[in-house]
Amino acid sequence: MQCNEKMTDCPVHCLTSPMVWHKQHVMLYLSPEINIQHLHSRGVSLVTVRSFAERRHHCLAVGLFAGTSLAVCEADRLQSWEERWAVNRTSWHLDDVNPHLKHHLAQLIDPKASVAGGMGPRVLVPLCGKSVDMVFLSRQGYRVMGVEGVRKAVEEFAQEFGLQVPTAKGPTMHVNFPPEVDTKRFRGHAVLISAEQTRREPPPPVIFLEGDFLELNAEMAKALVPFEAAFDRGSLVAVEPDDRKPYATALTHLMAPGGRVLLVTVEHDGFGERKGPPYQVLEADVRSLFGNNFHVERLRSVNALDKTMQARGATRFEESVYLLTKR
Repeated sequence: MQCNEKMTDCPVHCLTSPMVWHKQHVMLYLSPEINIQHLHSRGVSLVTVRSFAERRHHCLAVGLFAGTSLAVCEADRLQSWEERWAVNRTSWHLDDVNPHLKHHLAQLIDPKASVAGGMGPRVLVPLCGKSVDMVFLSRQGYRVMGVEGVRKAVEEFAQEFGLQVPTAKGPTMHVNFPPEVDTKRFRGHAVLISAEQTRREPPPPVIFLEGDFLELNAEMAKALVPFEAAFDRGSLVAVEPDDRKPYATALTHLMAPGGRVLLVTVEHDGFGERKGPPYQVLEADVRSLFGNNFHVERLRSVNALDKTMQARGATRFEESVYLLTKR
């Protein structure tokens, strides 16, 4: 590729950018101060780089068969959530255990399932943040793994709920995952949880897989060993609508046959110009995303309109709860 503009005017440092091959495109990394508007004025569209290692980079993708067609890859989808965590804009977290989880726990996990020896059923919590639900599940004797893309969320969970481990080099202990889980995109952490007075046996540690949930493919899911249960208490409604299918695919890979997902979605009339997050997810959307691989049962809907949602412009806000059972 030739750059025919002066370097001071060119939006891309064409002659000095390192190149890497990525499927059918050549990726040219750009400086963070790239003039995106300059590229827009030349008809350049935006795409996303779905790679943990490429976070916070802009790149120029040159289609091998697309002639002069160009696309700029923005910083990935995790950046906006990192920015929220950086300024403590995490009001979606509840102080107490999610009431839907308490109400439907027996439908999600067999109450007769053994939890002896720290070997209770395994529960996945996608896009978990620092949810207290994981503490609750761990103290029931269940083996919990949360997937979270923001390191600060993991550290805050450890600081607020974890036991200090003198030998650990930080707030969490390092966990090695199977080699199929790409260490360039994912990191493992463990947090020890204190036991309740009603239980003699200490709860299993909460395991974190730090990275982009949507990057988990079938090979990684198999290596992690699919789960018997999962609790989505606001994850599907948090991802951008265009990312719902990749989210559903990743979740499907991670569930064992017969595994159950307790899914909480929302239905609302929007927040002025913005539609979310949380984004509205209708029953038809749930069945479209999961119906081919799960039996879908709608358990209940409750009015959840509060002052916060009203202040954002909503006049209707309902939470709907589904039980998905993997075929």
